[in-house]
Amino acid sequence: MGRCGRNPMHFRRGGQFSGRESERRLRLLIVDDNPAILLLIERVVCLRGLPFLVRTAQDGVAALREARLFRPDVLVVNYRMPKMDGLELCGRIRRLSYFPKPKIIVNSAEMSSALWTKALRAGADRYLPLPFTPEQLLSALADAAGIAV
Repeated sequence: MGRCGRNPMHFRRGGQFSGRESERRLRLLIVDDNPAILLLIERVVCLRGLPFLVRTAQDGVAALREARLFRPDVLVVNYRMPKMDGLELCGRIRRLSYFPKPKIIVNSAEMSSALWTKALRAGADRYLPLPFTPEQLLSALADAAGIAV
């Protein structure tokens, strides 16, 4: 589970928010094999005070396992990862039987329309090119979660 350094969030043991705090939080799963990207996204979310419980995974296999347990509302998924790429992960997430279906943002340094078409077919809702600015990330997350930033 990700932890927000300066964000005044109070966790119980096991990473859960206490009391009604968890009821107001959306669940965000960040998936990337680059620890620096995981940390960057988590820090932007935490420092801007977005209403997310954050968990991370470093490959598609770990992300699928985490998604089954955590049931995220939004995922930010890197396209190129070991063990299972982001598009295969999108397809598998879409086939999970829980509802509502999470919003999936795929990020990649490849900026071709062919990749975006593949991502859409796999179940992605949005494409976020790498590198991205904090404002682009915030906009994508807000759009996916239906919140204002």
